[in-house]
Amino acid sequence: MFPLSHPVLTCAESGCFEEKLLGGDENGILAAMKKAGQGVGLGILQDFQEIKPFPQNAKVLVLSGKGHNGGDALIAAHTILRQHPQVVVEVMFVFGKDDLKHLVQKAFDELNQAGKVTVLENVLCDTSYDVCIDGALGMAFHLPLKTAFVALLEKINQHPNILLRAAVDLPSGLGDESANIAFRADFTYATGIAKKPVFEEKNKQFVGRIRYLDIGFFQNSQPESEQNILLPGVLDKLRRLRDPQSYKRTYGHLFIVAGSRRMPGALLMAVKAAVHSGVGLVTVIAPDSVARNCAPHVPEAMWLPCPETSDGWFSVEGKAIILKTLSSASAVLIGPGIGREDETKQLFAQLVRDIKCPIVIDADALMPEIIDALAGGQLGIITPHLGEFNRIRQTADEAYSFEKLASYSKNNPLVTVLKGSITKVAYQGKVYLSPFGGPVLARGGSGDILSGLCGGLLAQQPSEALNAACQAVVLHGSAADAMARERGQTGISTTEIIPYLSKILHG
Repeated sequence: MFPLSHPVLTCAESGCFEEKLLGGDENGILAAMKKAGQGVGLGILQDFQEIKPFPQNAKVLVLSGKGHNGGDALIAAHTILRQHPQVVVEVMFVFGKDDLKHLVQKAFDELNQAGKVTVLENVLCDTSYDVCIDGALGMAFHLPLKTAFVALLEKINQHPNILLRAAVDLPSGLGDESANIAFRADFTYATGIAKKPVFEEKNKQFVGRIRYLDIGFFQNSQPESEQNILLPGVLDKLRRLRDPQSYKRTYGHLFIVAGSRRMPGALLMAVKAAVHSGVGLVTVIAPDSVARNCAPHVPEAMWLPCPETSDGWFSVEGKAIILKTLSSASAVLIGPGIGREDETKQLFAQLVRDIKCPIVIDADALMPEIIDALAGGQLGIITPHLGEFNRIRQTADEAYSFEKLASYSKNNPLVTVLKGSITKVAYQGKVYLSPFGGPVLARGGSGDILSGLCGGLLAQQPSEALNAACQAVVLHGSAADAMARERGQTGISTTEIIPYLSKILHG
């Protein structure tokens, strides 16, 4: 297991783990509830920034059940109230207020003493809420759902005036066996243990974006799992002081073989990301006219013009020049903006047979004939989205499945970074899930920036492709989150993410 990740477990496995860890220790359960609830509250305040600054007089609706998820939700509301004392909180005990678990009653009493709290009998659709927090059901609910609760879920899901819907741990209605309807969250805050139902494709419509809240369950030990969730600590090595005796070659030399006259932007975005990755040297090999025109835009890189076709694509005549130059590379990135011309594909298929250093393959280089031409045992990273993943597997358009990705990674020495709303990093049959990033990345060029980061980080640690891929994915997603919280999701351009890379590492 990659050390900077935690296992993703079924609800049943999670219940057994928590029982062994906490048992009937009320103090331990209360401490876990407080960590979870406070984490959810602070997460909501942070993620709300993607909409607008959190209103001082916001209205928060809490859907509380009788169990500890309800307590987590109440503590989350209390955390928000501490930060913004003018907030109004409305609580609906969806299964009644009698027979609450002791710690849930305690959480409500403390919330009630802290500020403006009203207990509702029903939710009105003409009332506007800034936040709705779902703590109605935990992971151990029983089917079928009560008719009245199904009606409440339908009303909440269709409510036209809720800005942000947040689910505690997993949306009510989802579990190892899920109902046909569930709370439709914008954000799901997985508390303590990330549960498998949250990541299942069939549940995407209810889960929204996923945040994992580490509350210390795995400090001493953790079970093995084929699916794991990446932690922010993946980036810690990049935050350390560098050796005062180091120089540029200490941090690797990345060669980028990419671009075309028709798609110079993809090349430029990859190069700009690479020079912000911490790599010591970047050399760019591009078609002649592209190199000459792009070089002034990134003077930190060295630019080598290469023979091109009349239309500005790579020409096979450049093979010898490229291979001779690559002899000093720590890592190579190929693909961004190269196009799909037959001569270009022929060239890159020939190149990958002879490239000896670790390689990152992205975009138009993700072709079956190029992947199949790789030297046996080649180390490196491939960065497909789902369509490209199906293309290199030579399968029809298929939906994502964990089994297909895990199986592919078992039979491929390269680390696979499968890009998507939850980007997955797969290696040797294990899949690592990144909860970082969001819709702000759903624009052209995001993948080019990621490939540049993968290349730059791989050049600094050529024998650690899995580590480089995980660092690149977490850094890329975290920078996107930071930008969205400061600037929103819409009125930005792709390259504006690059200044946020240093903010994540130095913030």
